[in-house]
Amino acid sequence: MIRVLILLLWLPALWLFWQEARDLAPAGTIAAMIWPQAGDVGQMILHLSTAPRLVAALLSGAGLALCGLLLQRVLGNPLAEPATLGLFGGAQLALGLALVAAPGLAGWGAAFAGALLAFALVMALSARAGFGAGAILLSGLVTGIWLGGINAMLALFNHQVMEQLFLWQAGSLVQAGWMSAAGIAVALALAAGIAMLAARPLALLELGDGMAQGLGLRIAFWHTALLLPAVLLAATVAAGVGVIGFVGLIAPALARLGGARGRRLPLAAMAIGAGLLALADQAVRTTGLPVPAGAITALVGAGVLLSLLRRLPAAAPRLSPPRPARRVRRPAVVLCMMAAMLGGLVWLSLSLGRFPDGWLWDGATYTDLRWPRIGVSVAAGAATAIAGVLMQRLTANPLASPELLGVSSGAALGLIGVVALGATGRPALVAATFAGALLAAVVAVALAARRSFSPLHLVLAGVAGVTLLSALTSLLLAGGDPRAALLMGWLAGSTWRATPEDAMFALAGAGALLATVPAFSRWLAILPLGAEASRSLGLALPVARGTLVGLTAAGSAIATLVMGPVGFLGLMAPQIARAAGLTTPAAGLAGAALAGAAVMVAADWLGRIAAFPWQVPAGLMAAFLSGLWILPGLLRK
Repeated sequence: MIRVLILLLWLPALWLFWQEARDLAPAGTIAAMIWPQAGDVGQMILHLSTAPRLVAALLSGAGLALCGLLLQRVLGNPLAEPATLGLFGGAQLALGLALVAAPGLAGWGAAFAGALLAFALVMALSARAGFGAGAILLSGLVTGIWLGGINAMLALFNHQVMEQLFLWQAGSLVQAGWMSAAGIAVALALAAGIAMLAARPLALLELGDGMAQGLGLRIAFWHTALLLPAVLLAATVAAGVGVIGFVGLIAPALARLGGARGRRLPLAAMAIGAGLLALADQAVRTTGLPVPAGAITALVGAGVLLSLLRRLPAAAPRLSPPRPARRVRRPAVVLCMMAAMLGGLVWLSLSLGRFPDGWLWDGATYTDLRWPRIGVSVAAGAATAIAGVLMQRLTANPLASPELLGVSSGAALGLIGVVALGATGRPALVAATFAGALLAAVVAVALAARRSFSPLHLVLAGVAGVTLLSALTSLLLAGGDPRAALLMGWLAGSTWRATPEDAMFALAGAGALLATVPAFSRWLAILPLGAEASRSLGLALPVARGTLVGLTAAGSAIATLVMGPVGFLGLMAPQIARAAGLTTPAAGLAGAALAGAAVMVAADWLGRIAAFPWQVPAGLMAAFLSGLWILPGLLRK
């Protein structure tokens, strides 16, 4: 089985490469790969581009497969790989900083340092939860999104390197020499040698840390000795060819399904990873489509994630929303204070701004220009927060949110799809955005409900949604669509082009949602008790879940349509409401809506003034601010 699979991957890839090589160098094809004639353009292209591209694909695929296998074995997590653990996010940010501050350092060293720091952060965030599979994946997803947002802001203010950063992020295997392939080969040889020498420790680690330690294995030493080469492999591949996600997930999974065990497993995984990436890249090159290989592997990886989601057992019990530190007796007072804070932020945003001559306080003159973006910010923040409360109550998971569970990504995919088809009218955009959010919410909740809303399955559904959004966005941008620039601004959460019509539509939608949801307060109070308790209290679960999923999709669609995906706000706003002691469903909804609106207004204002004359998109600024709240919270809890 393994041999057949490897042949099915390798033979087409090599055949496609050979056809291209023969066209470039009809005579002496093999010799031209190594010693080309200086005056022959075809042989030089074969030697400096075509052949290195194939070798880089083979080495990168093998390296990512081995990296994923080492991470999975050491962490005891079958879904660990560089993309799900935030390693690529750390490498991406480190390379971006190096390109801006010291271009000479923008290599594998910077990528390794960034990936290592990101991995350390993920481990620190998941330590309190005992390094469980769900905790590691959630920490990796949060870390990757947060670091990606910082990198997006970095690229926004450094236009001279934006193109390089985008090409790197897309995972293009186009080569201009043998340097990248040579670097990956050295890292792969080092990691493969360590893996072969550590065959017995790897086998013992598969039994679990407790049993391995009982059999005399030095856990701390071997964890370090095996994780460092894995991080080095991920960083070297990232520095050489960019972000190529989920090869480290797909290849080991296919090797295990094929029956590979023991010492054969690393070799089989590397062979499958090499063939998979080489075939994807050669197929893209042959068709002539300007599609990066990383987008293709991400699409396949999302499907593999959903497949694994159906097969994995629930790895952790269902979580209950944490009780607040205190419970206020008069929630109306707290809500009034939050409303006053929101009003103050709106007044500040309307009145205070930066100009070339300095600061200016003049609300009357610029109200017509500023109120649409403020209105959009208020509506998007409130709608996202309401969707977050609904998801957390629906799943009884305080870490659930539209952005982490893929609902916001589904809404974005719906809008991207209808725009790609040429539709621009508001009814079509609204329908497509709502349909995408509804489909994503139904899939996430349905798949997770089969495992009692296990946090692991909820996070996996979110990872799949985020992956699909990233891959399809890369495909659209790589295709040279003239709407790509507008799409990038929208995906960053920009309010620059907000119109009065946009603001009125968003405010009306968010207001209708806020007025409707409290009618289901009883459902929201009962659902966190669990399915059995809900049935015993007379709750019709299919009706309740279906209604709340629809309302969640509506909230995500409203926010996504006018602003784009907003990272972490749906997770943070309900936590702010709970921290304020707003425990009842109605008070919690109102408090979360006010908190979400306030955060978005503050993010929009800070984005206008922080880096004047440039503007940071409100969505990126909100994701950054929310990450500053969430990451310390995960460290504590």
